[in-house]
Parts: sequence; structure tokens; C-alpha cells
Amino acid sequence: MSIKSTMKLRSTLAQWLTLVEVDKAGSIQAASNALNKSHTTLIYAIKKLENQLGVSLIKVEGRKSVLTDHAKTLLRRAVPMLDQAREL
Repeated sequence: MSIKSTMKLRSTLAQWLTLVEVDKAGSIQAASNALNKSHTTLIYAIKKLENQLGVSLIKVEGRKSVLTDHAKTLLRRAVPMLDQAREL
């Protein structure tokens, strides 16, 4: 199996991992602690992913960051991809 060299991936595993961690942690700040990255870095990763996909992924409710319906749907596919990447 070969991947064409001209193929451009629009998102990274790190972006998907960030979204998964925000979902698990319930807030961007808690996810930043879990991932040992700055709050700003996580916001940037999520905003970049939103721009790449053309959908909103996070909404803020009070002090919590909640995934949108689009994000939940995408994560159902992203989680197995992250699991496979970990196995590699």
C-alpha cells in the first residue's frame, strides 16, 4: 500500500488528541494540564482544526468546554484512528 506524495493531510493526530482530551477533561485548562501544554496552544490547535474542517467543534457553557454535535460525530471516527496510531 502506498500513499501518494501529493496527498496533503488537513489535520494532525495532535489536533485530534487535543479534542479528545478536552472532551475527557471537560475544559481546555484541564486538558492543557493533562497534555502538559499551554492553554493557548490547545486553543490554537482546536481553532486550526475548526478552520480546516469548516465546522465549530467547541462551545463554552459556563466554565466548561463542550463538544458540538459535529465534534462528537468526528470523534467517533478519530478515537479509533488515535488508538491505531498508538499501536504503531
